Amino acid sequence: MTRRHNYVDSKNALVLTGGGARAAYQVGVLSAISKFIPRNHAIPFPILCGTSAGAINTTSLACYASCFQLGVKKLEWVWKNLDTSKIYHNDAPNVFGYIARGMLASFQADYANKVPRSLLNSEPLRHLLNNVMNFNRIDNNILRGYLSAISITASSYSTGNSISFFKPTIL
Repeated sequence: MTRRHNYVDSKNALVLTGGGARAAYQVGVLSAISKFIPRNHAIPFPILCGTSAGAINTTSLACYASCFQLGVKKLEWVWKNLDTSKIYHNDAPNVFGYIARGMLASFQADYANKVPRSLLNSEPLRHLLNNVMNFNRIDNNILRGYLSAISITASSYSTGNSISFFKPTIL
């Protein structure tokens, strides 16, 4: 049995922009909104769009769309416990080792498949997100009618272009 709520039919959308400080502010606004939503109620925004740091918030909300307050609580926990060591390796051996490996990789032949690299290794952020979010829940929340669509936009390191990933409702 699909447990739909009245918000899905309304087609309200939530668009969250990029920028770390903005994304932290977004969580505060979402927390205030959650106080007006009944406990254990689904997300009031069946269409979610996010860019960069806003995409992190969007994805978390999509993972927990069946219970808006739980999704907001997860985001609050992430942002309250966030420091640079959870975003990128910030100790000297890891930072300088990663930069040195990147510099050595730049000497590869032009015909070799060069992997785009960032200045700092963001593996800790990937680890944090994988621990906090269950990405399989997004498909389940779409199938159960809690979400109509989700769109995530990020920048490509290799081309500099913006790339959008979207998942619409399956008809």
